[in-house]
Amino acid sequence: MLTDVGQARIINAHALGKTVKLTTLKVGDGGEDGGKETSPQETDTHLVRVRWQGPINSIYQDEQNKNWLVSETVIPEQDGNFYITEFGLYDDEDNLIVVGRYPKTYKPRLDQGSGSSLYLKVIFELSNTKTVELKIDPAIVLASRQYVDRSILAHEQKADPHPQYVQKDIYNVEKKFTGTPGEIGSVSRCVLQGIIYQTTTFEDTSPPRSDGDFPTIDLKTEKNVYCHFVTPFNLNQHNHMFLFNVRGYSYGSTKEIYEAIVGYCYAIDKKLLSSNTRGNCSPALYVDKYGNIIFSLFFASIYYTTIVIDSLLVGNGRTIYRGEMKAVLSLQDKIDYPRN
Repeated sequence: MLTDVGQARIINAHALGKTVKLTTLKVGDGGEDGGKETSPQETDTHLVRVRWQGPINSIYQDEQNKNWLVSETVIPEQDGNFYITEFGLYDDEDNLIVVGRYPKTYKPRLDQGSGSSLYLKVIFELSNTKTVELKIDPAIVLASRQYVDRSILAHEQKADPHPQYVQKDIYNVEKKFTGTPGEIGSVSRCVLQGIIYQTTTFEDTSPPRSDGDFPTIDLKTEKNVYCHFVTPFNLNQHNHMFLFNVRGYSYGSTKEIYEAIVGYCYAIDKKLLSSNTRGNCSPALYVDKYGNIIFSLFFASIYYTTIVIDSLLVGNGRTIYRGEMKAVLSLQDKIDYPRN
């Protein structure tokens, strides 16, 4: 029960917009070594006889009843050799706020041959639970397993539990960009990447192979192969400026791949405007019969060719994401790419 002093201090704190800071739990034996039952009264200001006192570990609102406050304390295993029949919760000015009767319990001490920690859970009711605050010294409290589990769960459920770190979802987005995602000048990294090992059977044992975003295809040769990159843009649908940077190494052609492709897919006039290409692998930019904007690279030998493509957000362009571009290997300098 709340003592008269406890009720008065809580009412006063509520009126002044303050809180009552609970700090300590004390237990007693009712005045007898063998433990004596007590009859707590609201007028009590202290326990009959205190045998142990320690810090309150936690105070929290009961999940089932929002007017209940739950206090937890642990008496460690090295403390004991006394009976418990009474308890009290005290504030930071040593006022008895809550008093209660406890089932007669002997608390052994570890050096007596057996010992264990004693977990005490006290529930009391208030009409305004926000008036009570826990004040602790974290260096001396002992946490119960239930308290730790509850604290970890509450921590994990926070929207941003570690503000000093980049959140995983943000990291997974931003690691794909240079600059601020969605802003002009940002670079979408690795919108297409992978390796073409070969496009014919090698030495009668090794079949055509590729990895990453490149298809595996048997062209019966690895010589004079065109790699076509189908962009997400279509003259019949889109008005977007674009800039693609292609980097890599073609072992078979003995070439560094360092290409730039720019242009403007202008659906209003169904034209490809201000287009330009630059690079080491004869880059070409064209429109197929379906209106798709495609650029190609030429390899005298495509054996062991590794490529990565980045996209810079320019003008009235848009952000490109991994999976939006398609790679097609062909012996023809141009292809038509029907979309579903």
